[in-house]
Amino acid sequence: MTVRQGRVRQGRGVAEGQGRRAPWPDLRVGRVLMAGVVLWVLWPLAAEARPGISMAMVPAATEAAVEMQPSELEVVAARFTAALGQGNVDQMARLLSENGIRLRLQGLDRSALSVRQAQAALRDFFRGYEPGAAHLVRAAPVAGSPGRGFAEVRWQTRVAGTSHPAVHSVFLGLVRGEDGWRVDELRLLP
Repeated sequence: MTVRQGRVRQGRGVAEGQGRRAPWPDLRVGRVLMAGVVLWVLWPLAAEARPGISMAMVPAATEAAVEMQPSELEVVAARFTAALGQGNVDQMARLLSENGIRLRLQGLDRSALSVRQAQAALRDFFRGYEPGAAHLVRAAPVAGSPGRGFAEVRWQTRVAGTSHPAVHSVFLGLVRGEDGWRVDELRLLP
């Protein structure tokens, strides 16, 4: 038995003078950390309890609301994604660039296609698949290239006439023209 700080401790196979280390070696550190966490949690609540609103907060709230709205690029990518999921080639064709399209589909790699040529190639391609679901993973402008953007789409479908599922990643290249964002590249990735 050892006496420490007025308490009697029994040693359990530990040599005299050596005590076991507690999970919190110094309880003062634990108390300080706990007080810090409590202050960190309660401080914003105390700030909200003050009556009135600071006018400095209004521009920040407005900027946050603007950032939450989808950009024109994201809207065009979402519309193309919806048409892709439905297999609606006519809707996709409305979003294609008039200045030439590059298609990279299974076994097909063509560039500088007109909208009509791209539409015909897409129609042939979609004959092999049932309508499915497409999800826009992300859409963003290309850094360092003004007027260029990209989108990544996850397309889940079935091979026509079978129950065999097919999941593809689709890359869209977008270009900003006079009439807004248009798709000028479509790549089907395995």
